[in-house]
Amino acid sequence: MRERFLSETNQALQMERIRMFIGLAGINANDILKTDKPSWSVNHSLEGFVDRVNHLELLSPFTMEYHFNRPRGWVVGSWGNFFLDAPRGLLIQAKSDHVQKEESSAVAGIAFSVVGLDSIDPGRYPNLDFLCLKPGDILVAQIQAQKGLGWEQREKLKELKWERSLLGAVFDWAERAGFPRVLVVPAANNYWLTDAGCQDIRPSLEKRLFLRYDVTARRCGFQQERENQPYCQETLKKRTHDALWGYQKAG
Repeated sequence: MRERFLSETNQALQMERIRMFIGLAGINANDILKTDKPSWSVNHSLEGFVDRVNHLELLSPFTMEYHFNRPRGWVVGSWGNFFLDAPRGLLIQAKSDHVQKEESSAVAGIAFSVVGLDSIDPGRYPNLDFLCLKPGDILVAQIQAQKGLGWEQREKLKELKWERSLLGAVFDWAERAGFPRVLVVPAANNYWLTDAGCQDIRPSLEKRLFLRYDVTARRCGFQQERENQPYCQETLKKRTHDALWGYQKAG
């Protein structure tokens, strides 16, 4: 996915240009962010985003699918089954012409919720600080490859840098759709660390989840303010909204 992080100087210049444009156009800062979207609108936005990713071949040789399963659960595709830990999921799979006859497609996915729209069970996020969540936040709960992948399949995903690509895709969509923030649940607050069936492998699981969630989030520019809070990154529209709101109040 494309780079999206600008230096502070470039961001300031971009903000100033936007302020001038907004002033000339007579647009209100409150119109930039629209977080009270109905579920059908979010689904439509995600479907359109996936179509764009596939049409432009942004993840080639992989394609992307959007799945919705409230509140979470199994989804089924030509590539097999995948369990979503949150209602909305973006799944990627290797194109059929890049898959050998003797192997199945390499599949990985990212699952997330829209705070204020999707039902979120606190029991699925042990000790997570829910008071920091706001309506319109996109909360990422799962970044996972399909179980049972062979060496060749894992290498294909590795070449794509699939964890960062999937998180980058969610951030790109959230920014285009007008949502304010994307957040990632830290490994320490992952449900599977408390699941009874995972206790025998907890030490290795903790390490794997830390790399999958905390390290991926940090490498994508997300920051965690304090323990038990999600990693967070504001979209450009959110920063623009705050800058314009402060600019209009000052004026």
